[in-house]
Order: sequence, then C-alpha cells, then structure tokens
Amino acid sequence: MRDSGLIGRFFYPDIDRMKWSGLNKSVQGYGGPGLDLQDLYSRVRDIEKNSSYWTVEYRLSSDGNAPIPVLSNGSVEGNVLNSIYISAGIHGDEPAGPLAIMDIIEKELLSKNVSWRIFPFLNPTGLSQNSRTNKNGSDLNRDYHPDNRNPQIEVFDHIRYLNTCPKFDISIMIHEDWEADGFYLYQLHKNNPIRYGNELICYLGDSQGLGLPIDKNPFIDGREADNGVIDVSLLDHIDRPDWPESFLIANTLTDLSYTIEAPSDLDLRTRVDMLSESIRFLVRKHTNTD
Repeated sequence: MRDSGLIGRFFYPDIDRMKWSGLNKSVQGYGGPGLDLQDLYSRVRDIEKNSSYWTVEYRLSSDGNAPIPVLSNGSVEGNVLNSIYISAGIHGDEPAGPLAIMDIIEKELLSKNVSWRIFPFLNPTGLSQNSRTNKNGSDLNRDYHPDNRNPQIEVFDHIRYLNTCPKFDISIMIHEDWEADGFYLYQLHKNNPIRYGNELICYLGDSQGLGLPIDKNPFIDGREADNGVIDVSLLDHIDRPDWPESFLIANTLTDLSYTIEAPSDLDLRTRVDMLSESIRFLVRKHTNTD
C-alpha cells in the first residue's frame, strides 16, 4: 500500500506554511513529469489480485497492448446509498488524476456503501508519451457527441460500457490545466441539484482551509467564473458539436457532473494530494459521511 502524503485532514504537516510558486515549465503546454504507464498497470493488477472488493475489467484502446481498466465494486456492504462515477487521464499530459485515483483506492479511502464505476486512466497511449492526445493524435475529450459516427476506439468502447451502467448520483472527472492560475472546477448540471463546488473551493483555498491556490479570474477557459467555480447548465451548451465526456454523462447518466482542474505548474505530489482530497470531499458531501 502506497503513502499518498495525506496526514490526517491535511496534505502535509506544514501546509499552513506552504507557499505556491509556479514552476514556469508550462509555456506552450504541460512541461512537467509524466507517468510510468507500466507502473500504473502493475498497481491495477495488484488491486485485481489482492482485493475481494474491486472487480477490474479492461476496455479497448488504440493500442491493443494498452487496454483501459475500469474498477467497480462487485460486493457492497449494507445498503447502497449512492452511485458515483469517477474518471481521469483522458488527456495524457495530466498525470496527477490517475495517481490520485490509485492512491485513494489503494489506501481504501472510498466508502463501501457506494456503487462505484472508476476509470483511473482513459488514455493510456497518451499517458505513455505525456501527450494530451492518444497515439492517433486525437483529443478524446472532444469525441463524445452522440451524433459522432466515427469516434476513436477508446471513446467508442467507453460509451458502449456506459450504456450498460445505471444512473449515477454524481460524476467526477479529474483534469489539470497548464494555463491555470490555481485550482478551479466546473459544475455541469440539470434540474438544479444541490452542488458543493463552492464549499470545496473554500475548503481547499480559504485561510481556514488548506491554503492552496485558487484561480480567481472572472473568466476561465472563456467562461464566467466565481471564485474558481464555473457553474454551467447543460441546457445552455447542449448544441456544442464537440462534446467532452462530461456532457455525455450529464446528458444521459446524472444530473450533476463535476470537472475538477488542478494547476499543473504545481509540483506533481501536491497536485495528486489536492485532487485526492477534492474527490474525498465531494464524496463525503454527497454521501452524508462528514
């Protein structure tokens, strides 16, 4: 079992003294360290071999030697109160998300009263080359529109799997942004569900919280933002032709989808812990397990 760096509620014992300074590596794209893809597969296989709780399946990718794992819980203790979907690694130059998911699974930090569907890395060929796109040069996160008749094989098989899933109470997509001035998130929703994005931002960035950097620009990625929260109704954007994963899932499988974005100029370990804690915070809020 691997040490995620989490110590109690905080990432590090000296978190109050942590000061953020950009690494100045991300000029025309992400310039930080990538991942050892084979190490990720080894960690997944260890879970598959040693855990009686998790079931691992492998889905298709553009490289037959690099399948996409999906973890679900075959047995659930007590009553299932919630169903939650989590994914990461759809962009191969965003390594912190897959590491964050593996950390919380290995440390058994996820509730066993939840039905889980977890894709720790959706773009293994991109991760292997520290590239946003897959080996064919395609941005998978622009391939999910239902009218797209020629999606990449990763997206085609992902959608085929999603078509077998029940509705999710929430979905959480993990991303990083090399242009960001700090952490931010999207709340994509229908039917005005209860949302906890603003509370998460306060928890991460408030002087009484973890003191991490928040992107406070009024516009982020071309959209209005309020203290690091981009609150979006799916109905206002459903005509967009190049749907990301979050649009498909919000349109068909859930009323609320979070996309959480870590600033990739932070060191990798900090980003991993930041994303791990963000996942755990949202899960606690939506499952009433504070």
